[in-house]
Amino acid sequence: MHATAVLLASLLVGPTPFEPKSSEDNALYQEMRTRGMMLGGRNVVLPDPMLGNGVDKDEEQQILLKIAGNANYLANFLQNMRVAPAKMKERDIKTENGHICVRDVWFVVYADLEDVDAKAGPFGDIDTKQVVEEGGMKITGEKVAAAELEERGITVQQGHRVAEFYLHQTGELFGDVFVQATNHLLATGDSDSWVFAFRTDPRFDNDPKLANFWRSTRAQKETSTSSEPTPYEGGFSYTKLTKLKSRPGAILVETHFAFWEPHGWFQDATPLRSKLHAGSHASARRVRAEIAKRKQLAKARTRQ
Repeated sequence: MHATAVLLASLLVGPTPFEPKSSEDNALYQEMRTRGMMLGGRNVVLPDPMLGNGVDKDEEQQILLKIAGNANYLANFLQNMRVAPAKMKERDIKTENGHICVRDVWFVVYADLEDVDAKAGPFGDIDTKQVVEEGGMKITGEKVAAAELEERGITVQQGHRVAEFYLHQTGELFGDVFVQATNHLLATGDSDSWVFAFRTDPRFDNDPKLANFWRSTRAQKETSTSSEPTPYEGGFSYTKLTKLKSRPGAILVETHFAFWEPHGWFQDATPLRSKLHAGSHASARRVRAEIAKRKQLAKARTRQ
């Protein structure tokens, strides 16, 4: 679910004033790149972004070439087209009870970074229910209401170029698995980049309403009895949006994520992992389509 959940918005609930020094002044982002987080009994650390802050134009071009792999792919990668390709690296860590799926994804969009705000972000308005159906999966995401957070004593940070909120997701996977998780998201920005950090929050593990769990729907169909829910560790990710100095109007979108796929989901089959590569290209197209839609709406408003 983490590949489709990189969303930005504000949650005006008990705000704690906070002004990030830079986009990387983000506690979740720092934790997953330094100490790491536990998945499947292993401590997983995400890599640093390929394109960090403060890189000059020449170094940036070398980094982009390294991401793309060769000059021909880079030319396609940088095209201002909805179907321009993404780039993904993948590795799986097999454990006794499942797989830890780790992915790195890069693609380019053409937009004004100044249009990224703490209300809607580039990926859709979190104030509206998000539903993605693709390849046998249906993922639904909805912002956790203010009253729900207040009941649990949870407050959020808010300030200029910062947004923090909680997202409750459910997933129906290939008719075999139902999974739900409540995720903590923290976004921080500066004039040149934004960082969006996302993790399944263990504070909700045993929550009576918003718990992190999965259950087999395949077993339910086979036996006509409801399977017991199993705790789910979920995953974590960060996405960094960086203005390209060498390509005016372009933004590099860089995502690194890890999630836990228990053995009980699909046994030794790989329906979910096998779809992630195609999903990276689909995600890039969705983001570009959302940006184009907003530009059209903005033009329509100026004509009124």
